[in-house]
Amino acid sequence: MSAKVSAFALLTFLAAASSGWSQAVSGTIVGTVSDASGAAVPNAKVVITDMGRDITQNTTTNESGNFTQRFLIVGRYRVRVEAGGFKAFVQENIPVSVDTELRVDAKLQIGEMNQTVEVTSEAGILKTERSDVAATYTERTVTELPVLSRRFTNFQLMTPGVVAWPVSLTAASAENPQGSYRMLVNGQSFAGTSHLLDGTDNHDAVLGWIVINPTLESVTEAKITTANYDAEFGVASAGVVSAQTKAGTNQLHGSVFEFLRNDHMIARNPFTQSKPIPNSNGRLIPLTQWNQFGASIGGAAIKNKLFYFGDYQGTRRNTGGGALLRVPSDLERTGDLSATGINIFDPLTGAPAARTQFPGNRIPASRLSAQTQNLLKLIPAANTSAALDQPNFASSGGVRFNDDAFNVRVDHYTTDKIHVFGRYSMQDFGMVAPGSFGLVAGGPGLDSSGSTNAYAGASDSRTTPSPAASTTTLSPPSSPISASATCAITSSASPTASALHPPRTPAFPASMWTLISTPACPLSSSTATATTYSDSAMPSASMAVTARSSRMRISISSLTTGRRFRAITPSNSAPISGALTTFGCPATAIAPAS
Repeated sequence: MSAKVSAFALLTFLAAASSGWSQAVSGTIVGTVSDASGAAVPNAKVVITDMGRDITQNTTTNESGNFTQRFLIVGRYRVRVEAGGFKAFVQENIPVSVDTELRVDAKLQIGEMNQTVEVTSEAGILKTERSDVAATYTERTVTELPVLSRRFTNFQLMTPGVVAWPVSLTAASAENPQGSYRMLVNGQSFAGTSHLLDGTDNHDAVLGWIVINPTLESVTEAKITTANYDAEFGVASAGVVSAQTKAGTNQLHGSVFEFLRNDHMIARNPFTQSKPIPNSNGRLIPLTQWNQFGASIGGAAIKNKLFYFGDYQGTRRNTGGGALLRVPSDLERTGDLSATGINIFDPLTGAPAARTQFPGNRIPASRLSAQTQNLLKLIPAANTSAALDQPNFASSGGVRFNDDAFNVRVDHYTTDKIHVFGRYSMQDFGMVAPGSFGLVAGGPGLDSSGSTNAYAGASDSRTTPSPAASTTTLSPPSSPISASATCAITSSASPTASALHPPRTPAFPASMWTLISTPACPLSSSTATATTYSDSAMPSASMAVTARSSRMRISISSLTTGRRFRAITPSNSAPISGALTTFGCPATAIAPAS
């Protein structure tokens, strides 16, 4: 008993955990099935097929004609609705997006089931199931829009109500080599933004930006919600950025790309790039090269079952920049500060108010610090003429940045109710940004904007998140059926009775009953009348009950699927395993299922 309880508790936990994040990585199709008069059609079979992977999920409508199918990954789907006495309803190319609910209503027409009514119109764009305020960027948008540096976070800034924090790209540059943005959503702090990738946390809680800036080739869709998001995103107080990576399909597909920009057509800055760069054979413009290249491939390892997708993106960037600075002049390096116009006092001659001024504002060579002289040797000399208080040194150079990123994803559909996927991502960054005075002496960094706050130094960083998840759809037991069929039986003793089809367990076909013949209710011979009954397992079925001599035969055939169940008792006192029913006979004539 304890083992069963533990197993049930585990399944309950997995179901709760699965549903807790499912909307962040999947979508939902909901709808209502009705006939031509608008009346609900219960127990209609709804088949939802992923058109790219040929994965089918089945559900049925409830007593109100409503159906819901969750846990659908991003893609295009086909919805087919079947019910006895009606033509089949089919609608294709239904786009399912991440964290959305799409309504598809079916109005059935009377006819044979082998006849089909196809709906070619697109699903409505008006949201009636959700109240969130969001922008969704499809795979086509992400792939075809020109985006500087192919940076996914640029799409965040295209969303209404979202702006970048002013110092996003200059603060902690070594910790943010991928150039992510801190987002201000509707005026809220960037710390309140939640970043999700495939439903897993992708947010740096300290620095406030995205951890993995996914490659554009790997993103199938992204949704940026700025208001009224669901309670499942409880960690967010400003906005939610949810991105979904691509999964393979039955069709082999891939891409190859390269983008190149260099300095051959770049104009020279006449102020910061007027002097030849040292050790560059007279170059005035620093080496500038921006090269991004990569490829992707996806397909099926086992058709309709096991899918894979992988991509790689490399970046090789040399960004030229310059800066205008002031460095000590040749006279100032020897201690001669007379040209500064500032009186220089000897600190060893007493209190500040009583100190003696150096003669001619020249510090004797014997008083100069040896450490200072060694440091001054590392700082280049002035290379341009300038007024006393103006920059006299023009520095230019390049910042080298290398980025290698790849993603590998595997999806396995174990059954139509169990979907398991895993993804491994890696991003490796290397940046060498010499200062204006070189790698040793440092100084302000160099970039194309000429900012003196640019990063200077060298850094290497790597991120390797590896999420895995499983989606399991659990169906509750069938609800009790209060009255689904009656059949009349006439025996040799002529007792007329009504048979009420009872609740049953889903594991047993509806034809399984338990009957015991007694003298008060003999079942020696009879004539049987066939009728139609319906339950969630076998809608619209024909039932026939026949009693001959000492044996009882019960046969049920589905009118929609052609499936047939039959049971014959070896004697009129042998029970047939299944549920309990009453034929109007005394209670002694009824036995529980064995």
